[in-house]
Amino acid sequence: MRQFRYIAILIFLVLVSGQKSQSHPDVDSLLTQLTITTNDTAYVDILNQLSKACRWNQPIEAIDYAVKAEKISQNCNYQQGLALAYHNLGILYADKGSNELALEYYGKSLQIQRIYNNKKALAHLYDNMGLIFRRQLNFDKALSYHNLSLNLKKELNDTLGIAYSYENIGLIYSEQGKYDKALIHYYNSLRLKESVNDKYGMANSYGNIGVIYLKIESYDQAMVNLERALLIFSEIENKTGIAESQLYLSDIYSIRSDYSKAILALEQSIVINNEKGNLKGLADAYLKLGNINFIRKKVHLAHDYYLKSLDYYQRLKNDLGIVEARLALAKYYFYQEDLETSKMQLNLLMRMTGTMNFAPLELEASKLLASIYKRELNYNKTTELLYHVIELSDTLNKLNLDKEVTQVQMQYEFDKKILQKEFDESHTRLEQAQKVKRISLIRNITLLAFIVLLILSLIIYRKSAKLLAQNKILEEQQRIINHNMEELTEQKIQLEKANHTKDKFLAIIGHDLRNPFNAINSFVAKVMEHPQKPDEVMMEKYLHLIKDAGANAQSLLENLLEWAKNQNGELQARKEKITLNYILRGNVLLIKEMAEQKKIALVEEYEENPVVVIDKNMINAVIRNLLSNALKFTPNGGKITIKTTIKQNDVKVLVSDTGVGIAPDQLSILFEPHTLKKGIGGIATSGLGLILCKDFLEKHQQELQVESTVDIGTTFWFYLPITE
Repeated sequence: MRQFRYIAILIFLVLVSGQKSQSHPDVDSLLTQLTITTNDTAYVDILNQLSKACRWNQPIEAIDYAVKAEKISQNCNYQQGLALAYHNLGILYADKGSNELALEYYGKSLQIQRIYNNKKALAHLYDNMGLIFRRQLNFDKALSYHNLSLNLKKELNDTLGIAYSYENIGLIYSEQGKYDKALIHYYNSLRLKESVNDKYGMANSYGNIGVIYLKIESYDQAMVNLERALLIFSEIENKTGIAESQLYLSDIYSIRSDYSKAILALEQSIVINNEKGNLKGLADAYLKLGNINFIRKKVHLAHDYYLKSLDYYQRLKNDLGIVEARLALAKYYFYQEDLETSKMQLNLLMRMTGTMNFAPLELEASKLLASIYKRELNYNKTTELLYHVIELSDTLNKLNLDKEVTQVQMQYEFDKKILQKEFDESHTRLEQAQKVKRISLIRNITLLAFIVLLILSLIIYRKSAKLLAQNKILEEQQRIINHNMEELTEQKIQLEKANHTKDKFLAIIGHDLRNPFNAINSFVAKVMEHPQKPDEVMMEKYLHLIKDAGANAQSLLENLLEWAKNQNGELQARKEKITLNYILRGNVLLIKEMAEQKKIALVEEYEENPVVVIDKNMINAVIRNLLSNALKFTPNGGKITIKTTIKQNDVKVLVSDTGVGIAPDQLSILFEPHTLKKGIGGIATSGLGLILCKDFLEKHQQELQVESTVDIGTTFWFYLPITE
């Protein structure tokens, strides 16, 4: 499966070669400067700029300019110009696929830049060399060079450069199948790109992350990240990225059997790839369209798409694509009972896979070809292919080990041929140099034995390393299990603590509810047991007491119900625009009568009349509880102040009293369910109202704050945002 790595590599090449980091002067302007420049170093600088400017459109001329810059730099001993000429030549030969020559020039440039300690140039060179080794599938070396580049970029505080180094390292881990490490580096790259608002890079990172999740069959995560990539690519109008995102999203739609969406995504990708002339994108899209239509039994339509895909792959000389397209066509012809045509496609395919070792595709083709020969009653061919299928299956099951053994065997055969040649040459000179021949033979046999021993040692070492790696994996799994057990133990402790708090809280609520109801029963009993009808003064006194006790019980029950809803997650903040003074004055009116009975002064100091966006019921409950507590804990003749102050875009709401205050040891547990103390007249409180106030304000992203001094009073305050 192709990754977003093609887009990433393009960005990487642009960064390391400076194509987008700085704009080159016009080629004609540079040529004009070249004709009037007499200074050798300036002449070299212009030649190097011309080499960069001609890289994409005139690569042959670009090489000529770099070679001239190299020669003149050597003649005038201009080392910086020589290093840049070598660097340009490395890039140009890398573009042509001449990897070894590119590495040679990079190495020459590297030697000079190390002398001058040019960290920026060194980082670019390490990145370019890492890219070459990644192309050669030498992942260890590629990783080593990208890490060298990363360290230099960190020293230079090059945020965007660090981001793309992380992405390069992630691509290596992805191609190695180390998806966990790849994801870590992709996410590190994404965070840095977000910090500098590199939208193109962000989209590319989301795409790479989505492809990793697609590979590990985490389709929900794959969908989320690929859709983010598509959204950003659409925002910046990058059609290539849009087409790439749609191509991968179609895979997820197909897996989920949402074929209509998959087809729509592929059709959109085809339109863009046609516009851009991207033959590889068209070939991939048509192959996927063919597979979808084949599944939907629209086989003739699938056949047409397969042919288009094959045509594009052949134009590109993309062998892997050709094999995939021919295999799809073979399945179509087999389905149509056209066994000869299917067999023809498979034989063409098998000739290609035999040379390229495309084992998974070769295995599938061999199974299909065996089925055809079985239908034709050609049992010899069927048996031969079935043996081949078994061999391929074993090969795929032991792919990594077999690759290593194959490489060793190839080296052994090569060495053996050399030895054989030497042996033959010595044999032809037998009559002239019998003694030399015997010595040479002994030497060659000894060397051959040494090579065999070396091969055996290497195989044993590889197996030991593999076992060691498996042991490390098991140790890591055991560590994760132990960690999970520790987390479960901690959760158990927290649950037990929460359960204990709940039991204590319910006990307090039961006690607090009993007090007002006992008071009501007591007052009613006194009225009923009075020997004569109570006078009006006494009756009014008892009624007021009963009313106060009932009001306390009702307030406690309302707070308890609100708290229960909040704990169950049923209570959500529904915000709307409200005039704040309207809420404050409404709550003041509710306690005004009780305040007058206790001869408590209510002081209102409102600054302007701000409009806030709040949940009216929650903020009403907050203010009501704060005023109720102030009234409860303030003795007769005291004062309660309700005040607002505008501070920039917020309004501060303050409720203070001249009551009994709160002891310091009680302040630290103020917002936990417990009995604080007795209020005025022996009225107790559970503290539930303050817990509700705290929870409701947190739903508005605000905090309830308090100051208190014993026997002087208490002040609560909080902030609310003002809207226009």
